[in-house]
Amino acid sequence: MPDDRCYADLERAFAEHDADFCSVVVPPHVHEAVVDVALDYEMDVLSEKPITDTMAASVCIADKIDRAGRKMGVTMTHRFDRDKMTLRREIRSGAGGPLDYLAFRFTCDYRTRGAWDDRLYDVDDPLLMDGAIHHLDLLCDLADAASETVYAQSWNPPWSDFRNGAQSLAAVTFADGTCALNEAATSTPSG
Repeated sequence: MPDDRCYADLERAFAEHDADFCSVVVPPHVHEAVVDVALDYEMDVLSEKPITDTMAASVCIADKIDRAGRKMGVTMTHRFDRDKMTLRREIRSGAGGPLDYLAFRFTCDYRTRGAWDDRLYDVDDPLLMDGAIHHLDLLCDLADAASETVYAQSWNPPWSDFRNGAQSLAAVTFADGTCALNEAATSTPSG
């Protein structure tokens, strides 16, 4: 891009260009500051996941978007992978009967620092923040219903380089009564 189209100052970029929306693609801990500027310029927001790095900040952003009467979407592309689309089509066909329960299991060997995004080894609940967010989105999509309750527990095994939250279990209930269990582990030894 030409130099005159590159900015290090968000306020200046928004002031110099009439934009319809803001796409947030900075690290999660600074999402709220970008959303604040976007709302000052009456923009809708499209954000990378997670919404931000804490539940309190996520709720704060949602409240700000709501009060401003704007829209916010969070990008979640995994539901459009071919295998997920095929499963969704099969479930919705009704060929196997009505859906009552979903089970999702994700395991990998990210236990050694550097196997995954290095920033995630030192944050609270990295699996729930960065990985399981996709799992919940997929489960909601497969259930074809919004989640109503989520109970999650995370822990860290002694062989993991994560500070905490490398493994998790989550029980989910959906608006239509469907239930789900999500088991996720980023520190499963391979072999």
